[in-house]
Amino acid sequence: MHPIQELYISNFSEKIQSLIGPEASIDKKLSMAEGLIPLSPKEWLPALAFLLYDESQKVVEKALHSLQDLPESLALPIASDSKTLPFVLDKLAQNRTEEDAIIEHILLNPSTQDQTIIDIAKQLSQKNATLLMSNQVRIMQNPKIAESIRLNPQALKSDIEKMVSFLRINGISIEGEASDLTMAEIELILKSPDGEGMKKVPESLLKEEQEEVDEETKLSMYQLVQTLSTGEKIKLALKGNKEARTLLIKESNKVVSSAVIKNPRITDGEVLAICNNKAMNEDIIRMVSEKKDWVKHYSVQQALAGNPKTPHLTAMRFTRALHVNDLRRLAKNKNAPSQIQKLAKQMFQQKMK
Repeated sequence: MHPIQELYISNFSEKIQSLIGPEASIDKKLSMAEGLIPLSPKEWLPALAFLLYDESQKVVEKALHSLQDLPESLALPIASDSKTLPFVLDKLAQNRTEEDAIIEHILLNPSTQDQTIIDIAKQLSQKNATLLMSNQVRIMQNPKIAESIRLNPQALKSDIEKMVSFLRINGISIEGEASDLTMAEIELILKSPDGEGMKKVPESLLKEEQEEVDEETKLSMYQLVQTLSTGEKIKLALKGNKEARTLLIKESNKVVSSAVIKNPRITDGEVLAICNNKAMNEDIIRMVSEKKDWVKHYSVQQALAGNPKTPHLTAMRFTRALHVNDLRRLAKNKNAPSQIQKLAKQMFQQKMK
C-alpha cells in the first residue's frame, strides 16, 4: 500500500476496508470507484480519495473521473466539514481547483493541511486569493503560504503588499521580498503600545550612555533581549541605544537586524564596523551601500569594496575610487572576492605606471 493508505486505512469501516483495502479485488475497487456501492457522499468521497493512491492505474483513473464529476452540492458539505480527513481535502482541492465555492470551503476548513494550501495557492481565483491572504494567523504560522500566493497572477497587488507588510512588521521576511522595513511600517511599530517585554527594558538599553558598559552588564542585557518577542526586538532595534543595536544587529532574523540600520541614532562608527564585518548578513550590507549619507565617506567605501557581502557592481564601483595604497592592500586581501582582488590589482598597476 501507499504510505498515505497505510496511514488512513484504519479510519474506514471494516465494510469499506474490504472494498478498497489491499485484500480487495480489482473488481470491488472499480465498483467503489464507479459509485456502484450504496454509500453516503461522506463515506464515498474519502473512499475515492483513498483509491487515487491505488496500485492499479485503471482504478485510479475511474476514481479520479468520479471525483471530478461529483456534483458540487455533494462536495461542499465534505469540503467544509472539519472532520473530513486531510488527505481527502487535499485530493478534492487538487482536482477541483477552479471551482471557487469548493475551494473557499477548503481554505476555511481547519483540517486542511498547510501543504495543500501551498500547492493550490498559485492557482486561486482573485476572490479566494484575497480570502487566503486575510487569514493572517495561518500565514504567520507557515510563511511558505505567503511565498506561494504572491506568485499567483490573479492575486491583487494591493493585497500582496498588505500581506508582505503585515508579515514584515511581525518579523517575517519571505523569499523575493525585502526584509527592511518601510517608513510607514516603522511609524506603525513605534506608535504601537509596548508589550510586556518592552515595558521591562531598562534605560540602559534605551538611553545613550557615555561610559563603557562592563561585561557583567552586557551579559545581563543580552539575556533580557533574548526574552523579547520578535516584534519587541524590532521595536528595540528602532529605538534602542548603542548597546541594544550592537546586540540586535547580530540577530539571525533579517527584519530585526535590518531594523537597526533604520535607527536614527546609529553612528558613523557603528556603520563602519558593520561594513568591516565579513560575517554581516548581505541585506544589511546592501542597505548600507544604498545610503548616500554613509557611502560618501571614503572609509565606508573602502570597507565595502573588500566585503564579500557587498553587491558585486557596488564593490567594483568603490574599488575604482580607492587610493593606490588601499588598492594594493585590497589586491592582497584573501577575504575579498577574487574578481575584486583582480580589479584592485589592475587598478593599482595602472596607477603606478
